[in-house]
Amino acid sequence: MKIIKYRNSFEKSVAAWLTKHKIWFAYEKYRIVFLSSVRGGQCENCKSMRVVKSSSYLTDFTMDAFSFIIEAKGHMPSAQRTRYIALQKAGHDIRFVFQRDNKLSSKSGTRYSDWADRYGFKYSMNLPDPKWFRRKK
Repeated sequence: MKIIKYRNSFEKSVAAWLTKHKIWFAYEKYRIVFLSSVRGGQCENCKSMRVVKSSSYLTDFTMDAFSFIIEAKGHMPSAQRTRYIALQKAGHDIRFVFQRDNKLSSKSGTRYSDWADRYGFKYSMNLPDPKWFRRKK
């Protein structure tokens, strides 16, 4: 049996919940390559302002049986939020388990849940939402 080393205690608690509920998952097993917009970029050849770059993303928890990814987030800076929006636009179903409903920044009144609602992401607080794992009849 391979011992999994989680990046933090919050990811470890999410993994423990999934294991307790007998939900098979892969931890940091898949790397997704995708294109993301370059803000303020300009093509040197054609002068287009629509510039993209190739980026990659290492998944936290992948549930192949359910066709979605869970990200356990305690802190989520702007660059990560932009990446998740690009991944969503590329067709990936990413769901968040937020440790707390933090504000996006100290100067913002917007919380993680507000951001998730605005962009159509499913989310829960502290532990995964059991409804995510119900099979459709």
